[in-house]
Amino acid sequence: MSKLLLIGGSNYLSQELIKTIPESYTVVAVSINEDTDRHRKFLKLEQKNLHKEILNITKGNLFWLDNLIKKYDYFDSMIYFPMSNSRKQFLNITNEDFQKAVDVNGKLPFLISQKLIPGMIGTGHGRFVFISSIWSIKGNPKGSNEYAITKVMLNQLSKQITASFIEKNITSTTLIFGSVNLHLRNDNDALLFTEKDRVISHKEIAEFIFILLDQSRRSFAGNTVLIDNGVLSTIGVH
Repeated sequence: MSKLLLIGGSNYLSQELIKTIPESYTVVAVSINEDTDRHRKFLKLEQKNLHKEILNITKGNLFWLDNLIKKYDYFDSMIYFPMSNSRKQFLNITNEDFQKAVDVNGKLPFLISQKLIPGMIGTGHGRFVFISSIWSIKGNPKGSNEYAITKVMLNQLSKQITASFIEKNITSTTLIFGSVNLHLRNDNDALLFTEKDRVISHKEIAEFIFILLDQSRRSFAGNTVLIDNGVLSTIGVH
């Protein structure tokens, strides 16, 4: 039985993942306590082999993770969703805004990985999937500046984990998607795509993530994978 640590369980994509959990997984979904509709929906989720944990993961220490490892023994896979984004314009971002983004988007997933890898070595395998952002490879003039800059750290984190531990069958992939139920716009605010067949569903992404977590596959190891139905390729953004 694989044990998956899902950090950011109230995310809408996380909820879709939870709905499609293969029977071979036990999932520990961690969410912060927040007064949002998506968190309330998360609390109502009932699924076989699902354990929900409400924790403050940004407190500044990893005692919460130590306690989870003691409670569940080990985790052989992890998906990391959390993000920090002030949505401010470039000149309005404060040092506090940027440091929070560094901590949540880069430092925390690195420290969590350090804690989990020894247990993965013990099981003989491990898989990480980090959720980055389309803005880590494409500029956004309308905000999300510190978010975009620090999400790049996840792209490199997957490479470093894979380079360091692939001989132990521990690998990582960073996943980027940018066209899930939304419209990308150009500088003139004209829609770049509107066709329904160009929009990727949360269900499609969830199914692909479980391919990335498959312990028998290493095809995407160390890579940053973009899934957007060809939108950015079509408009010439690389």
